[in-house]
Amino acid sequence: MAKDCRQPKSEVHRQFPELCGGIVAFADLRLGKDVEPALKYYKANPLVKGIRHSLAFCEDPLIRGGSCPHCNKGTAYDEKFREGFALLEKYGFVYDCWLFHEQIDALEDLAKAFPKTTIICDHMAYPLGLSPYKKEEVFPVWKESMARLAKVPNVMVKLGGFGMRWVGFGFDERPTPASSEELADAWRPYISHCLTLFGVDRCIMESNFPMDRITCSYTVCWNALKKCVRNYSLEDRQKLFELNARRVYQL
Repeated sequence: MAKDCRQPKSEVHRQFPELCGGIVAFADLRLGKDVEPALKYYKANPLVKGIRHSLAFCEDPLIRGGSCPHCNKGTAYDEKFREGFALLEKYGFVYDCWLFHEQIDALEDLAKAFPKTTIICDHMAYPLGLSPYKKEEVFPVWKESMARLAKVPNVMVKLGGFGMRWVGFGFDERPTPASSEELADAWRPYISHCLTLFGVDRCIMESNFPMDRITCSYTVCWNALKKCVRNYSLEDRQKLFELNARRVYQL
């Protein structure tokens, strides 16, 4: 029903309270109302701030292996899934969702159906650039979909996660790691587009470690993200790297 992440991360919080200030746990919302015991269990731990149930699905067999095992093409529209999703408002949970660009419209529809639930679009909704997908062809499609999503006020977006290979930059295949400048140059068009659409107050900087490690180190990742917004004011950068997360997750 739900992956119990309370104890390990609660222990991390006990030892390093500034490192782990909150938990986003998994619960299978496809269970409908039967997911409520899991949500009630999580709510008993003040560290649990939200629920993540992925919508990442791809028909291509080479990408499908990296898709989430807890969804299919129509999960966001499924009656039982939405029955479970409706309970998030009752328990005051934020909904985190990682997805591919092909599920952006479904997330938009879900957000419109539940306007009182804050929805976080993780990893800028990974525009696919592998196998049959061409990065340069997907980019304008992704841009248009994100523009529609940004019009839904209860949706925020996490900027990062592009150390993963889905977008097709190929940094993970290089014999030597990319520099933070190279990464910033590659990621900036996507990050800038999201910031333009959603505004500083609806964006949160993120890493996706340890998965991003196939491309770069933790330090290089964060340096690249900082360079993507180096021209923003100190106030805006504080929002992106700290204050927005504190506000949304009530840290």
